[in-house]
Amino acid sequence: ERVGITDHVTVMDVIINKTMSNLKVWAHHGEIVEKSLSLFQELASGYSSSKTLLKLNVIILALQHHGPSQLPFLTVSGNPRNRTSFYMTLTRILLMDDNGVMDFEAYMSPFVPVLQHLNAFFNNQMPGGTEGPAREEAKSLVTGVLRDLR
Repeated sequence: ERVGITDHVTVMDVIINKTMSNLKVWAHHGEIVEKSLSLFQELASGYSSSKTLLKLNVIILALQHHGPSQLPFLTVSGNPRNRTSFYMTLTRILLMDDNGVMDFEAYMSPFVPVLQHLNAFFNNQMPGGTEGPAREEAKSLVTGVLRDLR
């Protein structure tokens, strides 16, 4: 009330916008990322709060655009638990949607380029072959995408 915010949806919007901003700006600061993800997970853990999150534009955008180009913390090596926590929370929010705000196929669309790249690798269609750096890249992509989809 002191800052002029009177409804819970606006309060949640401010908190989630700051949380997503932290995940974008402070990607290489593990403690900030972990605490932001912990707060995000906590806010999404309740039935009512998950429903409220689905009303927020920032969450709709996150459900549609959740790749490494939008959220750089996903590319930081050594943070597989953060990545898993993020996708577990985002998926929980997606599955709480009874009104069809978000389509499952649209949610999965950021994974398509990675899966196509892996398909090309496993079918030996990679320029430069499937040895050395390409093999390490494929290994990292498989590990990452399987963690994300888990």
